[in-house]
Amino acid sequence: MRRRLIVLTVALAAFGVLGLAARAEEPLDPADPAVQQCPKLTDEQREAVKKLMQDFRTDIKPLREALKTEVQKLRELRRDKAGAEAIKAQLEVVKAKVQAVRARVQKLRGDLKAILPPEVFQKWQQRFHARMQRFLDNHPGLKALRERLRDRGAGADAAP
Repeated sequence: MRRRLIVLTVALAAFGVLGLAARAEEPLDPADPAVQQCPKLTDEQREAVKKLMQDFRTDIKPLREALKTEVQKLRELRRDKAGAEAIKAQLEVVKAKVQAVRARVQKLRGDLKAILPPEVFQKWQQRFHARMQRFLDNHPGLKALRERLRDRGAGADAAP
């Protein structure tokens, strides 16, 4: 049971990160009201953000592909009923890949926070979270899994 929970947790993290990375590659729609409401940036800020996003897309693509490959290997191990040690070892590989993607996303956030004025950065974060919520809404199985894991974690925290 514990192994299954760990696998589900890692899978959830992997899918969330993959979704986040996929969403980051989508260009912003100028007709989007959220984009139109965004405070105007200076040309220097706009160019700096553009370069950051290009660098992020370049960096995240191989990380995302590697994560996708490792998650597929984990699925195959589970499907083939591989031994616990093999699954555990693959879980560690997947966790490392998830951490690499998260670290890159955190770097992007830090870089954007340094470039953008606070109110613009706050709006960017709100749009970022809204996009992530839309992703979860479009993948109800992932959302349900996330909620189940959150409920289990809350139950475990409440236990003495």
